[in-house]
Amino acid sequence: MIEGAPGRVLLGIDFSFSYPRWFLDALGVDWRGLWSLLTAMTADAPEQNNRFAVAAELNRRATGGPAPFWGTLQASVLLPARKPLLPAGCPELRACEAALRPRPKSGFQLWGAGSVGSQTLLGIPVLERLRRRFGAELCVWPFEAPGRRIVLAEVYPSCLPKVLWSGHPIPDREQVLHLAAAFRGGVDFARQQTGEEGGILLPAALDGIAPGKA
Repeated sequence: MIEGAPGRVLLGIDFSFSYPRWFLDALGVDWRGLWSLLTAMTADAPEQNNRFAVAAELNRRATGGPAPFWGTLQASVLLPARKPLLPAGCPELRACEAALRPRPKSGFQLWGAGSVGSQTLLGIPVLERLRRRFGAELCVWPFEAPGRRIVLAEVYPSCLPKVLWSGHPIPDREQVLHLAAAFRGGVDFARQQTGEEGGILLPAALDGIAPGKA
């Protein structure tokens, strides 16, 4: 699908591309190192994956305790069921997340309503495989300048105004249609760039957005 797309492609992904800077520092990686590390650690099959075990191991490496990842369905994995206290000076949100309203969930939450942590742990390795497959054709914003044919960027559909919602029976589908329409009106690549933590790509303007067609 990407290969056959005419012209440039903006591929928006609704999960975190990185973590708070303190966590990256604790692991001793930059964003590329993080993506490579998760690709090496995760095993993801249609009916089974090891995301909870990966999170527990990352907790051990980063803090030596039951933080920052939390929430699990597997009693055999040593992860806290509720949000743990983080060390002083270690926020649960990235700067780009803390600046948004409504505020996104933390990438450290693996289970529960609105959580995005599991998608991040398993999704980043998929994105890393795309990077390796398309090579010089693909760039990852904001870590790399958005000048290649395929731009991979983190998006947040809930940033759109609530007045747009019309009660569609599939709310997620409606959000995607509105967001695609918003990006057709312009892309704000210069906003919310925060180094190794990444950033959330926003439409250039959020007013007067109408849904596109499926």
